Order: sequence, then structure tokens, then C-alpha cells
Amino acid sequence: MNAVPAAGTRTIERTLEIQAQPEAVWAALTDAAELTRWFGLSANVKPGTGGTIRVAWGEGGGFDSRIEAWDPPRFLRTSEWTSSPGAEPKLICTDWHIEAKSGGTTVLRMVQSGFGRGTGWDDTYDSYSGGWTFELRSMRHYLEHHLGASRQVAFVSAALPTGVSPADAVTRALGTEWLGARGTTDGLSEGESYRLQAADGTPLTGKVLVPRSPKCFAGTLDGVGNGLWRIETECGSGYNRIWIWFAAWGDGNAPVIRTWQRAVEAAVDRFGWDRTPRRA
Repeated sequence: MNAVPAAGTRTIERTLEIQAQPEAVWAALTDAAELTRWFGLSANVKPGTGGTIRVAWGEGGGFDSRIEAWDPPRFLRTSEWTSSPGAEPKLICTDWHIEAKSGGTTVLRMVQSGFGRGTGWDDTYDSYSGGWTFELRSMRHYLEHHLGASRQVAFVSAALPTGVSPADAVTRALGTEWLGARGTTDGLSEGESYRLQAADGTPLTGKVLVPRSPKCFAGTLDGVGNGLWRIETECGSGYNRIWIWFAAWGDGNAPVIRTWQRAVEAAVDRFGWDRTPRRA
């Protein structure tokens, strides 16, 4: 019998059109190597109903899901127990519906249900909801532009000191105290072009994926082969963190990504933000 979320819980739903075949979308969700090309830094999959999907971000976190339904390349359901500070753990179920359309397009619909409705679940619900907004766009970008290519990642997570708000952190990460970026992303919508310039004169250009908000900005990055970058804060009871992420596909971009990694770590250290990993 399939796992079923408790009645009266909250749901996240996302629908995305992707220029890719259903088989490619299915593989992106269920193949360990493919999962590391758009989602986690490492993955392990035991396929089939009753199997498991493990996705992790080094020592920065991860999750294990049980496969409840396996119908390639049309439908996948997974489940996992998720906790929230001060609230009882709940069973979260994620349904992935994959539908082929004409012209080589696939419609992917994700329905994630089981989140509590009490205030103790608000931060967890918002974190999942905001995370999927970016991650599904990351999947689409990979499938449409970099299918089969290895991914290089610069990834820094740091705890923010008391008194640094999400909006302050994103502003500092985008502004003169870090990149020295001149220009602005304010007021831009998804799909619009942005243009910034780093302190060393390097142009930062691309398309907006997630418009700038108090908590997040994400976009494509022309300068590293149509890569991606993302700055996002995660806040809740007892934690306040920022995630800074750059990704590029193809081994030729590895030196650039290593340079970004060192630059981001140095900037975070200058701020005095604690880079001690949050373990899974």
C-alpha cells in the first residue's frame, strides 16, 4: 500500500514545460548520475518500488526517500519523514507526473504533500517551496542545454550572525562587500536579461531564473558556458544561513569554478560568517 500524507496538511505544486523527451526527464529524477548534474552533489538510487533515492550536499545536508510507485517514464512517487522545529515529524510524499507533448516537449508536474499547517511548519514549508522554485528550473536548464555533461560546482553555506536579516545577507552577497558587483537586479522578472560587473571588471550577464527577493536571486551565467548561480537564505527557529552556489557544465569550466569557490569562501570569511557545515 502506498504511503499517504495525513489529512489536512499543506501541499506544494509546480508544473514545468521542458524541451526534452519523457525518458530524459525520468532519468533526471531516478538515475544517480543524472541527479548530480542538476540537483545534489552526490546521489545513490536503488530503483523500483520499495527502493530508495538518496541525495546529499556533502556535509551540508541530504535526504533519503523511499520509492512508493515506479512507472517509467510516466509516474514516480517517493516518501520521506520530515521534521520541523517544535513540531511532530510528518510523512511527506512527492508525486512526479511526466506527460509527453507534441514537438518534443514534456510537461512535468510535481505535487509534494504532507506539510503541517501549524506555525511550527511555516519555515519548513517555505524552505521547500522556495527550494523547488529554483531546483526545477535547474533541472530544465540542464536538460535543455547540457544534457549528459558533467557538472562543476562552487558551493558555500554559512551561518549568519544575529542581526543579519535575509535581505541584508543577499544585498551584501550581491553588492560591493563581496563581488563588488555594479548594477542591479531589482525589478527584473523571470526570463529577463540582467547585467552586473564584478569589481575586477568581469561581466556577469545572463537571464533571471528566480527574481530577486528578500531571500533569493538566481540566474544563468553566460561567462561560464551558460552556467547557473544562486544566492539564497534559509531562516527559521534557531538557524539563519546563506547558500551561495555556482554551477557550470563540462570539464573545461572546472578551473573557473575552483576560482569562484576560493573567492566566495574568502568573502564569507571576511564577513565573519561561520562556514562550519550543517550536517545531515
